[in-house]
Amino acid sequence: MDNTKEYLDRMANKRVFLRTDKFNITAKVSKDEKEWHKVEVVDISTGGLLFRSKEAFEGGETVRFDLKIQPTVFISQTTLSIKTQGEVLGDRGEEGGLFSYAAKFAKIASSNHTELDILINMVFERYGFGG
Repeated sequence: MDNTKEYLDRMANKRVFLRTDKFNITAKVSKDEKEWHKVEVVDISTGGLLFRSKEAFEGGETVRFDLKIQPTVFISQTTLSIKTQGEVLGDRGEEGGLFSYAAKFAKIASSNHTELDILINMVFERYGFGG
């Protein structure tokens, strides 16, 4: 698989996602499930996410995500909790002391996938935008 920045940019443009200004997302990532690091989620889809971190990761690296997702647009008062394995697809660059990464969800529970899909589609249908 090509892990270049151009490839990651093309893939990001092909997926249905929402920018995180429509969600409050508390996110942590871990390489070993012992040491967790807070990260900033840029956007999220049912297949993965873009995130910024002070920590460095390598393309192809397996990580664990602990996500708490709450819509800010009052569609739902439910907080969606997702703990899943993911794969860092590659580095999208560094800005302001934070590294940017694309990651795909590798082992997301089908119930979490469905709930996230419903949440994203509700926001998308109501506000008519994806990015």
